[in-house]
Amino acid sequence: MVPTPTPFIPLRRLFNRVYTKWSRSETVEKEEMSSLTSMHVSEEEFLKLTGNREFSKYIALIDYHIRFDELPLRPHGEIIGYMNGFLMGVFQFASQANVLFPSSDNGMASSF
Repeated sequence: MVPTPTPFIPLRRLFNRVYTKWSRSETVEKEEMSSLTSMHVSEEEFLKLTGNREFSKYIALIDYHIRFDELPLRPHGEIIGYMNGFLMGVFQFASQANVLFPSSDNGMASSF
């Protein structure tokens, strides 16, 4: 059975509220997060919602439901950046398929 699609405008409003709080590491109300993560979202809608967002790589669409991952904060993201650079030097190549992504407390890549 295919779930009923969610109207896009209310979905976008709810997503924007949750995303704004989540991206600032503020507490997101359980009801809002639960409501958003229970909605059926198409791939096209997901791309419209997350396409130009700074933290879009930490948001996933799994089985047509949105999932917000934890944002890496200092020093975790910086350590990942250091490890990524070190391992690229050891293996002497860089790839677009890297699993580890560097970031700092503001989510932007940083260098040591």
